[in-house]
Amino acid sequence: MSSIRVNKPDMIRPATALPSETNASAGELRGLLQQLGATDENFAFTGVFPELQEVNSVPALKKFLLDYQTQVLIPVELLAIHRAYNHTLRNECRELVALDRTLADEARLKNFAGASKRVGHIHLRRFRPMRERFVQRYLHAVDAGEANGWHTLVYGMSIAVYSLPLRQGLNFYAEQVLKGFAFTATLAHRLPKTATDELWRELSPSCAAAVEQFFASQTFQIAR
Repeated sequence: MSSIRVNKPDMIRPATALPSETNASAGELRGLLQQLGATDENFAFTGVFPELQEVNSVPALKKFLLDYQTQVLIPVELLAIHRAYNHTLRNECRELVALDRTLADEARLKNFAGASKRVGHIHLRRFRPMRERFVQRYLHAVDAGEANGWHTLVYGMSIAVYSLPLRQGLNFYAEQVLKGFAFTATLAHRLPKTATDELWRELSPSCAAAVEQFFASQTFQIAR
């Protein structure tokens, strides 16, 4: 975590919701995620993962979800969301861009990189009318090819910009992405919905426990 200290006047200020973002008030993470491309039954980027084409049975889906949860979601994505959240609150755009570049070298994200960038760019379009200088600086870096615009970083930035609770945001992200993968596989391969629903419900508590461990650790601190 960056040790750079920023005076309070330089900290990012909560954004005023745009007309298209009226549902993204404090605490309404579901409304915000719907604007970013999620619904109650799906999460936008799950539909563009070629790996799901091979997930044609409940056991295969369970293996996919377990591998994703233990290798990508908990150790990489949730931490990336947290760090983006903190960098945004501290107005640390250079640090956010550096984190963005670091994720490009993360081997565990290789199979997810294309989908993550596509969805991140879709989400970033929501921010183009916003006058917040930090947001515009990150957008400029993405447009200039200096940053990739990963969906996790955009999500973490969104939580900070709209002053939403980080713990709730992390838990909701984990639950929705697991649910989205299960829903996509169910539709694509006509898997039994009761069985696939049970899978994401079975795995969600592990994510919640990981989030609590993050908050309990000395390295997982919230920007003040």
